[in-house]
Amino acid sequence: MKHQDTIDLTRRLLSASLDQLISLEFELPLPKGLELYRKALVAFHHSDVDQLSQVLAAISDSPESWKNDVPCLENLVRARLEYRTATIQKENIPEYIRQIPPPNDIWAVEFSLFLAAACESIDDFFHAMELYKQAAQHAVVHDMRGKALRARFGTIMIRKYQEPERKMIPDFHHLYLEAKKLRHFPVATVALVNISQEYQKMGAGKVALKFAHRAVIIGSRNIGSQEYSLALAQRALIFAQAGRKVEAMQDFEEARLSPFKVVQGACAILEKMLRGEGKDPPVISLTYVWQEQMHELQIGKKKIKLSPGEETLLHFLSKQPRNKFELMEHIFPDETDVLVAENRLKNLLHRLRKKAPGLLVFENEEYRLADNDLLSRSAG
Repeated sequence: MKHQDTIDLTRRLLSASLDQLISLEFELPLPKGLELYRKALVAFHHSDVDQLSQVLAAISDSPESWKNDVPCLENLVRARLEYRTATIQKENIPEYIRQIPPPNDIWAVEFSLFLAAACESIDDFFHAMELYKQAAQHAVVHDMRGKALRARFGTIMIRKYQEPERKMIPDFHHLYLEAKKLRHFPVATVALVNISQEYQKMGAGKVALKFAHRAVIIGSRNIGSQEYSLALAQRALIFAQAGRKVEAMQDFEEARLSPFKVVQGACAILEKMLRGEGKDPPVISLTYVWQEQMHELQIGKKKIKLSPGEETLLHFLSKQPRNKFELMEHIFPDETDVLVAENRLKNLLHRLRKKAPGLLVFENEEYRLADNDLLSRSAG
C-alpha cells in the first residue's frame, strides 16, 4: 500500500466514531497494525479490559517487520489498558511523553491527545494542559478537526476543575456549536451535560433539565457510550432534585448498566438519593461535579430553587450582557407599562441576589453573570 494511502487510512481510523470503528472491520481490509489498533479502540470504548489485554498481547507477539511502521502502537495500547484499569501513574507520564512520535507523524495527534486525557484522569493538570495544546497543534497540521476540537474541550475542562467558581456556560456553548457543525456527537453531548451542570449549580432546574434532555438525545447516537451514560445520569439527578422520582429511576436504571467507572460512581450517588441505600463511591471515580453532589448529600445541603422568572433571567444573561430594557422586554413581554416592568425587574433582581450573592454584575449600564467575560474568549 502506498504511503499516502496508509496515512489516509490511518486518519480515517483515528477520526472514526465507535459505530464507524465497528463497521470498518467489514468495509475494507486494514493493515495489521491498524486492525489491531481498531480492536483496541473498540475494546477501550466498551471498557472491555480482557479484550484490550488480548490486543496488547497480540501486538507484543507480532513480528518487528510491521511494528516498525507504527513504533508507538504497543506503548499507546499499554497506556490505554492502564487507563482502563486505573493503574496509570504520574511517575510514568514523563516516559510516555518521550514515546510520542514527532509532530510530522500522524500518530503524534493520537498519542498526545490520549495522554492528555490520562493525565487529566489522575489530576496531573500541568501535563494534561500542555499535552492538549500540543495535540491541538498536531491535529491542525494533519487536518483532523475533530481531534483538535476534542483537545480544546480538554483545556476547557481543566479550567473548570481548576477554577470551579467560574461561569463556563459561554465556553461550553461555543464548544457545543463547533461540535454540532463537525457532527462530533461525543463532544457535543458532554458540552451539553456541562451546560446543564452549570445551570443546575445556579439553581435553574428547568433550564438545566432542558440541556440534559438535549444531551441525552444527541448522546443516543452512541447508546452505551460513556458520554450517553453521563447524560442519563445528569438528567436523572435533575429529575431527582425536582422530586420526579419515577423519571429519575428510569434514567438511573439505564445508566447503571454502563461499565465505565465514572458513570458507576455517579450512579452510586443517585442510588443513595433515590433509594437511600448504597455505599459512597471512591472519590477517584467521580468527576468534580459528582464529588460536589456526594458532599452535599453527606451534609444535607439544600439546593437553591429559582422561580421561573429567575431562571429565564439567568438563561438570557448567560448568552451575553443585557441592559435593563432588553431584560424587561424578554422577561415581561406582555407588560405594557414601562414603570411597572421596571419595578418587577428590580424585585426579580433583588430576590436573585439574595439567593445567589455575587452571581450578577452591573457595569456600563448592563447586567451580566460573573465571569461572563469568557464570552469574548470563547468567540476568539
